[in-house]
Amino acid sequence: MRGRVWSGRSALGVGVGITAFLVSIVVATVWLLSLTDGDDGAGIANVLALPLTMLLGLPPLIWGWRARPRADDPLVLAREARRLLDVVATTEARTLATLLGDTGRARPADVGFAQPEAAQVTWRTDGGTVTGSLNTVTDFYDTLELGRLLVLGAAGSGKTVLVLQLLRDLADRARPALESGGRTTVRVPVRLSLPSFIAPTSTVDAGLLRAALDDWMTRQLTVRGTPKAIARALVDNGWVLPILDGLDEMDPDDGDAPRAQQVLAALNDPVGSAPGPVVLTCRAHRYARLARKSGGVLQDATAVTLQPLDAEQVISWLAYRFPDSTQQDGLQKRWRRVATTLRKHPRGRLAACLTTPLRLYLATAVFQSPDTKPARMCEMDADELEKFLFAQLVPALTRHHPRDEHSHYRPDDVGRWLTTLADHLAVMAKRGQSGVDLYPLRLWGTSKSATRTRSYTAVLSGTATFFWVDNSLLDYALTSGLIAIVVGIGVYHGEPWKSAGNIGRVNLRALVVAVLLNVAFVVAYHGLVASYDYFWVLLLWMAVHAFLFFLVTDPQHSIERPSSAIRLPLWTECVSSSFFVFFLYLNSALQSDDGLLWETFSLATLLDAVPLCAIGVVAFLGVDGTAAHFVSALRTKRGDELPRRLGQFLDWAYHAGLLRMSGTATQFRHQELQDHFTTVRTRRTARPRRR
Repeated sequence: MRGRVWSGRSALGVGVGITAFLVSIVVATVWLLSLTDGDDGAGIANVLALPLTMLLGLPPLIWGWRARPRADDPLVLAREARRLLDVVATTEARTLATLLGDTGRARPADVGFAQPEAAQVTWRTDGGTVTGSLNTVTDFYDTLELGRLLVLGAAGSGKTVLVLQLLRDLADRARPALESGGRTTVRVPVRLSLPSFIAPTSTVDAGLLRAALDDWMTRQLTVRGTPKAIARALVDNGWVLPILDGLDEMDPDDGDAPRAQQVLAALNDPVGSAPGPVVLTCRAHRYARLARKSGGVLQDATAVTLQPLDAEQVISWLAYRFPDSTQQDGLQKRWRRVATTLRKHPRGRLAACLTTPLRLYLATAVFQSPDTKPARMCEMDADELEKFLFAQLVPALTRHHPRDEHSHYRPDDVGRWLTTLADHLAVMAKRGQSGVDLYPLRLWGTSKSATRTRSYTAVLSGTATFFWVDNSLLDYALTSGLIAIVVGIGVYHGEPWKSAGNIGRVNLRALVVAVLLNVAFVVAYHGLVASYDYFWVLLLWMAVHAFLFFLVTDPQHSIERPSSAIRLPLWTECVSSSFFVFFLYLNSALQSDDGLLWETFSLATLLDAVPLCAIGVVAFLGVDGTAAHFVSALRTKRGDELPRRLGQFLDWAYHAGLLRMSGTATQFRHQELQDHFTTVRTRRTARPRRR
């Protein structure tokens, strides 16, 4: 049986019950105190008030708790699938536009594909027609019996663009069925980056690997804002079509690719009576090496290999990007020599370059300005042309994409900063983590000043802990100092508790409710202590306060721009920590085992709390394990490695098309571009490339 999830009705019922309980106990206690006299008046009042509060608060609370629907309820799954589909469609539309370097109605070139010859296929296929193209890929997918598609191709051949087009078409088909409100299972296509999947063990058992893969897909759905219980139900009940991108990026090219083999073993494990539908991308030569190993193929899947664009397809797409209806082919005059050369030499060095989607993008980006001369490409040899396009990409983008209304980044600075990012990812890959997903608040860990950042953070957290503990809790300098030393050592050697992609946003409504509930508890504290043991009342308040602390933030695992990965954690952690520390201080300052110390409460009490609470927040962030990220983010500049305003630069690089977003992670738009900026000292041997 699946777990239950919160709905609007159930949350309303529980909220009404808790509010009625707290309000009624305060009102009833005050009213009954006015009717009783003597030293035991408070006790009598609380004894009489308790049944009244139970009568008013328990029924809606119990009703709301029991009204929670099951996570695998088809109506719950359909509602969440609709929301997930909207998130996926919007996010991937932006990704496609970024990959194409276009705005408005971005249209990819109609790259073709074909099934390999029968002699090359050593696994069972899933049917399908022999050939197809990007514009007909959805119709091709419909001809498959199990929906298992393997997209192969060379580096830069457009595999990611093809599956993005398939995703968009399938999303358009799924939307009417989901909007009808029916209970029928509808598959939502979700693209997932395979390099982030790490099996928890080296086992080769297919069942365990399948369970690990399903767990990972569940976490990836929660990254897109789906509650964990519903995400699991969506995966288990067939509401998700996984589009797994980057099988070839999981392992270095010079090894046996154990991680890729684990993924294939998991995907070959039957789900019910047959293997589940999946779309998988991989470089052709990498998959050929996997296929020569035992079990290194995706069974019951139809493989298609992307074909290079032909000259007419390239010219047609250039006319779409640079139209001029008065010229031949509807193409701007400055591109005429390029078109002529492509037609005369369809297998020449220029055609070999521009018929690859990645190089075609580079050419359009470099020669985007009307005053440039694309004909220069016709005079270069193959190696010179390759180096020229990669080298001129950043200067062209800095020219056409100002960072504000009056200034532009310098190309040399941008190149140096991108090298820092690429080297960081290379080091992370060597450490066994994702070499593709970039989290800005993790950059300090591979910088030249990483040790210094750890030292600063440890000293700051230890000092704050000493003053906070000494003034708020123990009032013993020696004991407080020992605690501060332990915290400092832990901060220096520790790692954050939260995962790199776990970003929260402050829920202002929940924060207001949490503040009101804390105030109500403080008001009711006097009557509670008069009737119950001080320890248990304090323990109850701490439990309620800790519970509310986790409710004031909502997970935001899909962000629109890279700077949000810096700004949101800073704001959210500071606000939630301030909330927690302030009410902890207020409770200790105003309460004792005899009740509420109203005579000590004044505006001065709150003003005195400000510096102490600020110190408490610093101490809390140190213990939480996130202080090092904030120290790094608040440092204005780290030499020439990164810009002074990192978030602004990352946003610029994203909008310029150098970077792309994947959930809360930032990625280079293409693995070859990342390799271009990676220095030799950090580059992995024979590094795998992204499409």
